[in-house]
This record gives sequence, structure tokens and C-alpha cells, in this order.
Amino acid sequence: MIVSIDDLIKLTETCPNDFTFIPIEDIILKKMYKPALKLWEKGNRIPEQNFLNMQEDGIEKIDILFTNSLYKMLNVLNPDKYKDPCDYKTFIEVDKIISTFKKVNRVSKRKRYISFLCEIYNINDNGFNPVINFNEIIDDDKWNYIKTKIAKIKKHTKFPILYNEIGIIICVDLTKQNDSNFIERFKKNADICSLLVQKNHNNANFNISSEFNELTDIWTVNEPDKLLDTYVETNARLIVIGDSLNETYRSALLRVKNYDKFARFFVANNIDPNDSQDLLENIKNAYHKNNYTIE
Repeated sequence: MIVSIDDLIKLTETCPNDFTFIPIEDIILKKMYKPALKLWEKGNRIPEQNFLNMQEDGIEKIDILFTNSLYKMLNVLNPDKYKDPCDYKTFIEVDKIISTFKKVNRVSKRKRYISFLCEIYNINDNGFNPVINFNEIIDDDKWNYIKTKIAKIKKHTKFPILYNEIGIIICVDLTKQNDSNFIERFKKNADICSLLVQKNHNNANFNISSEFNELTDIWTVNEPDKLLDTYVETNARLIVIGDSLNETYRSALLRVKNYDKFARFFVANNIDPNDSQDLLENIKNAYHKNNYTIE
């Protein structure tokens, strides 16, 4: 698992002596020593204080052995960079998902993939050899290669996975400031944003999805003509229209649909912050809904 030296230093400052760091590649200091010195051989434990030496030598990141405990703490330190998995799937279930995505990607400009939030190794005399790298995009070709290299896996073993579509776009047209309904639309935009952030952050019994970070995975679009550009740039999973549908919104959604026929939309017109649970559940259902019907 490739981790930045900065993150490893923060980790050791937070949890000293709690982890064993094993490099799966040799670590060579090139600037501090002439000639270069191979200071840590792969497979040997790295003392925590030596990350400062690496930093001084200009090493920005290293490849270390993945462990669940290491990842859990990285997730605590930086939940946006080291996300929670969105699901756990067996080998057979992953195979079905990738097969579906292969078909879907043929007819959509948006390309859908999964990645594993773990690493799987083949172990031999040369050490740990990753067959699946952490957060590596797994497409059909990569998956077929993996299946030839991976050792037999118990059929009930589940792997933490992440889809490459994450987040919500909230679209409310605020371009017409002289419109009599501008204040109402402005309030709708603020209400739905605050509702998603506050409920997802403060309510332990509700979240949109385990990988969803309400502080970084919500985008607002106040000019419908820019909806498609934002959809492409962010790779958001769901578009929420926080207003009554009109021709402006329909035109913007049609452009998105022409780009991605499987795009997910939800219209949230009547927003009552005092009675929000049904709305949140409906948004959550829309977020997770797949419509991969291919004619």
C-alpha cells in the first residue's frame, strides 16, 4: 500500500508504537548518502523515527504492507483520503459487478469501475507481490488478469470495495435574481445543503452511504447550464434538483442523460427541515439505485 511519508509521520505521532511498518520494496536514501544507501530492505520492520530520515532525503511516499489495523487508523486521521468501503463483496459478486460494468461502459460516456480498499498478495521467495493494489481501478482486463494470478479464495470471503461514483450534486437555479421566486429558490438550496450535511454528520443512525463524506462529497450548481460539466468533473453519483422541474432543468438533465444514460436523478421540490426523514431516505434510495437496463 503506497502511503505518503507525511501521513505516516502523523500516524506515528498519534499512535506511537501501535503499528509495525513493513516495506514491500527496498528503501534507498539517495541524497543523504553518497553513494546511495539501502537503509531498509523489503520485509524488514521500519522503526517509526526513521520516517523523518526519509522525509529529509526527499522521499514522499513508500510502499508498505497493508493491514486492516493500519488502514482503520489512516481512515480516522483522514476519512476523505482513506475512505470507508461502500460495500463488501465476495469474489463471485465482484465478478458479476465487473461484468455488468463492462456492458454499461460500452453504451455510456461515463465509465464505472470498482477498486479494492485492501491489498491481496502472492507470497514467494521475493516477498510480498501485490496482485491487487490498494484503490487500484479494476476494469474487465485487469480483473481477468487477476483471476489468473490469485490463489484460491474461499467463496464466502468478502472484500472491501469502492465504486468510483461518489457524492451528490444539488442543482437549484439562482441565475435569475430579479425573479419573484428567487428568495424561495435560494432558501431551498440552503435548506437541502444544510439538511444533508447536518443529518449525515450528526445523526449516528443515518448516513447516505458509508463512503460519503458530507464535508467534501456535496457540490452545488446554481447555473443549470453548468450541470453536465460538474457531473463530469466530480463523478458524482446522484443529481438532486431542489426545485420544481421546468424547461431549464429538463434541458440540463437531458444533456446529462445524453452523456450518461444511467445517470441518477432525484427531484426534491417540497423541503421541510422539520419533517426531513422521509426526504433523506428517498435521497438515500436514489443514491443507491442502479438502472443498468441495456437494450
